[in-house]
Amino acid sequence: MEPTLEERIPFNLSSIISSKPALMFTNSSSEIIDMDISRCGYYLIAVNEKDQLLYFNLNEGSYIDTYDQRLEYGCSKAKFTEEPTKVVCASNRNSKLLKCVYIFDLSENYIPVKFDCHLGSIKSLTASSSYPIFTSCDSRRRCILADYKKEVIIEERKEVLTSTFNNKGSHLVIVQKNEKADCQEIFSIEIGTANSSAKIINRMYRDTYPDDFCYAQISRNGKLLVLGTKRNYFLIMCIKTKRNMEIFPEKPLKRREELKNEIGLKDRKIKKKIFRPLSISPCSKYLLVPDTSDQNFFVIKIRLKCQQIKSKHKDKILFKKWNSKRVSRVMFSHEHLMFITACNNIILWVPDFEHIVHDMKKEPDIYD
Repeated sequence: MEPTLEERIPFNLSSIISSKPALMFTNSSSEIIDMDISRCGYYLIAVNEKDQLLYFNLNEGSYIDTYDQRLEYGCSKAKFTEEPTKVVCASNRNSKLLKCVYIFDLSENYIPVKFDCHLGSIKSLTASSSYPIFTSCDSRRRCILADYKKEVIIEERKEVLTSTFNNKGSHLVIVQKNEKADCQEIFSIEIGTANSSAKIINRMYRDTYPDDFCYAQISRNGKLLVLGTKRNYFLIMCIKTKRNMEIFPEKPLKRREELKNEIGLKDRKIKKKIFRPLSISPCSKYLLVPDTSDQNFFVIKIRLKCQQIKSKHKDKILFKKWNSKRVSRVMFSHEHLMFITACNNIILWVPDFEHIVHDMKKEPDIYD
């Protein structure tokens, strides 16, 4: 495995641009729809369209196993828990039965805990990296917060669109719809404390942000929150100042009717659009963004002093057609100097260390 971030190898634009495919896994027979890296950074899990769970060892660059028949409830999403051998999985999204969330032990090949807690298909699944806790949100906007070791549901919320944990797993951020106020409210919940009441971070009103957010991710330093919609645009928000920092693409968001007329789509077609999750770099200065219309993906530098991230900006770097099909998932490793892209195959990108230009100029942190 390449040197870690703690060894002070710079994760700057030079190292990202110099990245080349170092390893390719071709074990999946269909498109990857979800993936996750363990907290230690040594293991990778991926879920494909055939409800198969694939398990890889990144430290050795090896494929370990594919779990399909052993997952009796199917698998549409999977995330590592605080234990590297246990993952939390969402049941088959096409099942007509009650949707469930279950824990699967990768080493023992069995399901120790199962929660029958959803009527709609599970749209969002995330697990804490420090506590035996996970959250899941379904298509009916029902969200549960559960402890899988105690086998209890800690809290249940309605009208929740999506949720995510921070890097330490100590705080949960949820996006909740408020029909009366005609807005989307963003709350923060501290995990592992006696008083775990939700604190509101921000409100996103419908006249400015017409579409529901379906994806959320917090940067490693806990200062940035990225929200995405099914139209594949995203919003970057500073948690401390509660100010919306950037919007991509470069055009400001318009009302729902204006957007629908502009692109000539009906509502039923809009609902079928799938947001392809992006990823924030460990230094919280770069975004890894899949191109939904081609086999490419982008790396975009977050310029915090600008009003917007512009698509023609010099800091938008295009990686052309390294994948055999359209890129479906992208992810930065938070522990190692690499990132991952996936379609039918999974590619690990690492910097070419012989050509890295060390950027000694420290960029100011505007959050402080």
